[in-house]
Amino acid sequence: MKEPTLTAHVLQSFEFTDRDREIAQSFGNLGKRDRREIRVRHKASEDRILRLPPEAAIMLRPTLGHLAEDGRAAGLAEPARERGTPLRDHAR
Repeated sequence: MKEPTLTAHVLQSFEFTDRDREIAQSFGNLGKRDRREIRVRHKASEDRILRLPPEAAIMLRPTLGHLAEDGRAAGLAEPARERGTPLRDHAR
């Protein structure tokens, strides 16, 4: 049986500005019950807020910590697949 594979694409590497780094450091340790949200500010409309699912928040915790400590990070994306399709079926 063929092992499942994951194809990923590097989206972009990035780092915080000095000001953003100071703000991130002031958060301290985030707990499991702390919510993580993304705010999108559109020029011509209201701000929109998207609440991240717990799995995404857990994944982002070390990335945000690394960025707050003067590091860089890179994002990866998996190609879209039909919802519910196991990875091994998608890799064929």
